[in-house]
Amino acid sequence: PAAGYEVSPDIDADYTDGSGTTTDDKYYTIKNVSSDQTVAPAWAPIETYSISFSVMDLNGDEEGGTNGTLEASARRKGIESYSVESLESGQRVYGGSSVTFTASPDEGYRVQEWRVNGEIPQDEPDIVVSGNILTLTDIGESRDDSDGQTEITVQFVPLGNETTVTAGIHG
Repeated sequence: PAAGYEVSPDIDADYTDGSGTTTDDKYYTIKNVSSDQTVAPAWAPIETYSISFSVMDLNGDEEGGTNGTLEASARRKGIESYSVESLESGQRVYGGSSVTFTASPDEGYRVQEWRVNGEIPQDEPDIVVSGNILTLTDIGESRDDSDGQTEITVQFVPLGNETTVTAGIHG
């Protein structure tokens, strides 16, 4: 298929390149051909989803309250033409993509917490948090908030001997 399209999900065909590598190229084999056959793929556009991300500003509207930066990149099924090395907040990515967010705290700061659509992620198989990196796998409709986008935020706090406790959603 051309970029931005895939074989329609309604077509029953293999979803690998034969070696087990996932691809958008699908194969259909007709065995024991004894009469004319017509094979016509049905193309479907790949859905896109908006990804917004930011650093929480601890100083409100004042300068310098973010205390770090947040960058993102996207990949889809290992297909190079769908890779976005430097994703911008608000940019759309193709469904099925994995988006990796990398938080870089300023000197003297650390990551306090990540939020996905306003919620702290907890034991979700499609969200992996590893220190300064958060990865969302299989971007799709189920991840969108009420505005039709996925929003990621990170908060940085000063290093030191102070402890910050967050009660969570029902605590």
